[in-house]
Amino acid sequence: MNQYFYESYEITELSYFEYKNLVKNLFTDDPWVLNQVFNNTINNAVKGDKEIDIFDKVKILLFLRSLTLGEDFDITFKEKNYKMNINSIVNNISINSNEIVSDRVTFKKSNSFYVENLLNEVIISIEKIVLDNGEINFSKLTNEQKDIIFNEISDSNISQIVNSIADNLKQDNLNLFDMNFNLHNGDILYFFKNIFKTDLNSLYDLEYALIKNLNLNTVDFQNYSLSEIKILLNKLNDEYKDNKQGGVPHNQM
Repeated sequence: MNQYFYESYEITELSYFEYKNLVKNLFTDDPWVLNQVFNNTINNAVKGDKEIDIFDKVKILLFLRSLTLGEDFDITFKEKNYKMNINSIVNNISINSNEIVSDRVTFKKSNSFYVENLLNEVIISIEKIVLDNGEINFSKLTNEQKDIIFNEISDSNISQIVNSIADNLKQDNLNLFDMNFNLHNGDILYFFKNIFKTDLNSLYDLEYALIKNLNLNTVDFQNYSLSEIKILLNKLNDEYKDNKQGGVPHNQM
């Protein structure tokens, strides 16, 4: 598969096989499941162990979408139809996020598109807490240990800071033209679901045509991207037309 460098990340495009499995996993509205699906997609496509912040995750998914299905798409949001282009989106998106800066609580901001409990998410993301009589290093503690220790802290100022951080995460939004998607309650996941999904039957039709006429097998579909598969089909159709035998029966995507 082809590799690309984008926003300082090395990204491998999705194979046809990976994309078809992605589409199969989009038959749900459960935000927890969708969050896992898109996290796995990013983890499999991006090389290296570099921590990816939430804004970069958005841009990486948009880039993968452009590689897989092209840059243009239509979407309906709150009963309004939009015609969009990936490049235009990347140039116009912004994140509305208010940071709380504190010298008493150090934490790693969540990069999850779905958080069931924001307060718990902040607690398990704490790296250090500074108290009047010293500091507590949370970085090597388990999530359970962090929760126990935090709940034993009697300093009301610490609790207030952590609660304020959690409240601020509720306001984290991705702004796209006149649309706003909350970054942690699953809103953005439904946006990505809509721009990645396609008719699964059309994929099966495409497979059938290429297996029948070009003898492609499972390994081929794992090594070609969807765009490359479409090129093969178009070449096959052109050959049939040149021979005046008509095109290969297939529902165009």
